[in-house]
Amino acid sequence: MLRNVVTVFCIWLVGSAIVDDARADIVAANYLGGGSELSNDQDGFVAGWGFTPTVEIQLTGLGLYDLDRGGLNEDHRIGVFRVSDGVNLAVGSVPAGSGTTLIPGTEGGSRMDSTLFNVSLSAGEKYYIVAEYTKNSSPDDIVYGDTAVSFASEFTWDGYIGNFGTASIFDPMVVAAGQNGALGPTFTYTQTVPEPTSLGVFAFGLLWSIFRRSSNRIRKMSSRATQIF
Repeated sequence: MLRNVVTVFCIWLVGSAIVDDARADIVAANYLGGGSELSNDQDGFVAGWGFTPTVEIQLTGLGLYDLDRGGLNEDHRIGVFRVSDGVNLAVGSVPAGSGTTLIPGTEGGSRMDSTLFNVSLSAGEKYYIVAEYTKNSSPDDIVYGDTAVSFASEFTWDGYIGNFGTASIFDPMVVAAGQNGALGPTFTYTQTVPEPTSLGVFAFGLLWSIFRRSSNRIRKMSSRATQIF
């Protein structure tokens, strides 16, 4: 009996590890190098980019790209909005400096807000992510260029989003055609896929254990019958 319990527990652990691996965070965008940099040291502005998921995803974190990985020069408030009704789905904040978590990229990396998010984004729905850039003598740059920025395969890039007439993510934004990018604000996510629950994994292990015990009993009975005859 003890052996069966141990077996079921081991199967549960393996199944849980598979589930955790399926939930590993993916970084939405990556700077590959080259392209152009946009900065504004005169007035505050808001900038970001639009996207449409091709599958349902779970937004797990908000961040801002740090081009040289040396730390940000200013605080940034970041928000993700749904285009159809303008509803804000998540708001985060990444402070100046290098004290936040850095997720390395090809060039630079993403400075992430410490807040944990769990927001569902639907396939086929349009969204945008923007960040605030205040007036600063050494502003943090935004990068763009058709070959400079890559985006994850679970969504499409829908253009530059911004407003140079405001410094608030909650003011109306404009969409502009142009080169791939506007990478400043970014996010992490997991893909929502059918996966076994812990209870399902445990039930599978229990059934497997019962089947194994039954098979062993049948073999023993067959062996005894053979010896008798």
